[in-house]
Amino acid sequence: MTFWEYIAANWSQLSVLLGLIGYILKSIFDFILKKKEIKFIKLHELRAGKISEIFRSLANMEHSFVRYLNQVHSLSSLQEEKKLLDTARASMQNFKKLIQINELYFDQNTNEKLKNINESYSEALTNSYTIFKGDEDAEEIWREKGKRTLDALNSKTVPVKRELKNQFQKLIGI
Repeated sequence: MTFWEYIAANWSQLSVLLGLIGYILKSIFDFILKKKEIKFIKLHELRAGKISEIFRSLANMEHSFVRYLNQVHSLSSLQEEKKLLDTARASMQNFKKLIQINELYFDQNTNEKLKNINESYSEALTNSYTIFKGDEDAEEIWREKGKRTLDALNSKTVPVKRELKNQFQKLIGI
């Protein structure tokens, strides 16, 4: 009996055996692919959460800093001023902590931009300590200095916020 005669005589059993081997291989490959897909999805979900958390922290830092700059000249006591200052400082420290912890989730360019934003806010807060109460000219100078500071910070913050939004939207498929 030749090879071809053997195959012709046992074709039904061989086709079942080949089908079974194909099904087993397909199941193994499907399992491997599904496992990688699940890891990829989990990583994207985690990264999207981190982007959202950093974006929220950045917005909170901006809000507390704007509130400090806009209200500090009209406060009646040093305790109120200190409270606003402490809130702004705490939000900056929280932002710095978040960008350090989540550095793995972003490329080097984004990490550098986030660090520069934090340093800019820190420098601006340090430069804004001097307040002259009761002097209208000093208050006007303070308002103008605060406006220039906010404009400078916004010029750095807005592009990074846009980049974070784009990364987030790309991750969630918008």
